[in-house]
Amino acid sequence: EEKEYFLGSSLDCSDMFCAKTALLDLENEIYVENIGNVNKNEQKYPLIIGKKYKTEFTLMNGITATEGEIENGYLKAHNATSPDTSFMTVEGDVDNYNFFEFSNISLSGPNTESAKYSSAKTVLVDKYNFTKFFANKTISGNFDLVPTYDKGNYINFWIIDSDKQFPVRGAPAFNYWFVPDAPHSLSIKLFPNTLLVPNKVQNLKIYVYDELESIVKDVQVIVLKKAPTDSVYNAINCGALLTDYEGKTVCELPPFEPNTFIQILAFKEGYKSYKHNDLIPDLKVVEKMISFNPEKLDIEISYPKEKAITADLTVANASAQDVIISNIDLRFDKYSEDSKYLLNWEAMEGYFESEYKGKIIYGIEEDMGVNETILQDFFMVMVGDNFNNSVYADKMSGIIKMTLDTSPGSVVLEIPFSIKFKIDSYPENAGDCLQINMVEKDFYLEKSTMAELQIVNTCLLDSEKRIPAIFDKVFLLLTLEDGSYSVAGYNITIADKISTTVDVRIPTLILENLKTELTNPEMNAVLGISSRSTKGSQKIGIKILGYVTTESGPAKLESNMVEINVNTVNIANCIGIYDKDGEKIEKIDFEIFDGLEFLATPELIYNNVHEPPTEIEIKNECPGSTLWVRACKDNNIPPTFSAGCGNENSAAKLSFSVDDFTTGLELKGNESKKIEIFRPGIP
Repeated sequence: EEKEYFLGSSLDCSDMFCAKTALLDLENEIYVENIGNVNKNEQKYPLIIGKKYKTEFTLMNGITATEGEIENGYLKAHNATSPDTSFMTVEGDVDNYNFFEFSNISLSGPNTESAKYSSAKTVLVDKYNFTKFFANKTISGNFDLVPTYDKGNYINFWIIDSDKQFPVRGAPAFNYWFVPDAPHSLSIKLFPNTLLVPNKVQNLKIYVYDELESIVKDVQVIVLKKAPTDSVYNAINCGALLTDYEGKTVCELPPFEPNTFIQILAFKEGYKSYKHNDLIPDLKVVEKMISFNPEKLDIEISYPKEKAITADLTVANASAQDVIISNIDLRFDKYSEDSKYLLNWEAMEGYFESEYKGKIIYGIEEDMGVNETILQDFFMVMVGDNFNNSVYADKMSGIIKMTLDTSPGSVVLEIPFSIKFKIDSYPENAGDCLQINMVEKDFYLEKSTMAELQIVNTCLLDSEKRIPAIFDKVFLLLTLEDGSYSVAGYNITIADKISTTVDVRIPTLILENLKTELTNPEMNAVLGISSRSTKGSQKIGIKILGYVTTESGPAKLESNMVEINVNTVNIANCIGIYDKDGEKIEKIDFEIFDGLEFLATPELIYNNVHEPPTEIEIKNECPGSTLWVRACKDNNIPPTFSAGCGNENSAAKLSFSVDDFTTGLELKGNESKKIEIFRPGIP
């Protein structure tokens, strides 16, 4: 900000002595502002102890009365503690009025004679003679002074009338009033500004300013250091450090060990020095030029919802040098090495190679602190194909070895990491995602039968992202409502795999690591049912139990319950043959093959029905069983009967309206077939 003002005070004198003054700061070559009341002709200036100034003054005689007509006189000037202090007081107590150091005194005025100056520091002018100092005449002068005392001080100027031997008007003609000014103080700015890197030669730039943040040149600077084992600071040999026109100087620092402290001392005459009175440093040598935040990468991955997860890393470079990541290596500790195969380790290393090799970590710049580079998604953990809910490591740990090119040389830093696996396979839609379906639910058997069922798995860990669930183990459970003994044995075959025996009331493991197939969630299975010696009917409950791993341990999901009726019977009681009048023919005995296959020979039929042509009805009277009935077995002619199925030339041959009756007629539960019997060979 520029401020405009007129130097000194005006010479508008009204029947009095008046003065115009100016004060120059010789060091900075600027004028000091008069802070006095100009209306009262005050010459008041702030001074800094020890600083050198030059002052100029012009004293005018404004007295128009007779007393102002001074034919012969002299000027006298001296130190004072007040504007009324007389020179006689000062001359009688020189030691207590030693406020300034004067030099280079010059005076001029009417009819000038040689001035008599005092050698004492208390008297500026002992006697300056003049003649004819009349109205509107002036006396001028200038001198250098250095204030040596920090209290308010005056310099009183007297005009003595030699003819009267008395001061004109009995008081000083004018005076300077000097008040102490707060000395300019020095401050510094550094680059690097707070931290230095260890074991490396580096340049320290030092900028010096005053309290107004203006640069100060020609300031002497000393750099001090205190090693960790030192108790005091010692000077570093940087040569003669003096600030230039930019207020800057540079010190080449030798390598320092970590935790070394650096202090700066800056001083110049007329300024309050920059220094420390304690051990507090301006700079500290850090242990590392590169630091990481966080110092350790802790990653928690929720499997199987997350197959990959990343973590950011902030790299702080305390040096003024850019460095480049030249290599990154991943290493497990010895406790985790055996579990390495559970991760996609090669892909993780390849990710570092493609994303971060050659990355620049920028150093600090002037007027800024430590430069931080954020490496987003720096550490990527990828779960491998070998990882599943049953085989996993609870936690893995190791280090990331980062090699930085520091040109010249390189530095290798280690970033520890830990990976915690949070296994949470509990489905989001657990309420109804596991189902079991069966169409046939009533079964009659003498030996064995097969029941078709379908297992439907639509369990998802995340419905929105369509992440499939994984069951560690899947069990089949058959239940009985009461505590009775099962009348049948059971086994299950899933998708043409080896059948597994199933015990009633005991969960049977049927599948492991079952993953939901989003495009084909159904699995077909066959439940084999075999009769035991005890005959009877039972209601059997069927359900699926699936187990998943969670952070708190295994968790169970249950499917719906399907109930079936199992009836073990004598199969001979399942076939009924009725004549055309609906009367049951009790005389026909069937030969039973393989439990569900019946054979009725033409001879038996011929001997027990009316003379053909006639009609019979064959009925499966066991609702839950499918039977096969045939009139001949493999088209063979019984040896004792000439009119067999295969005797094409026999006039007595029996024929049937249902062709399957000779090869195998299928009758489902409660199904019946009417069959007409005739002899095509007899007209």
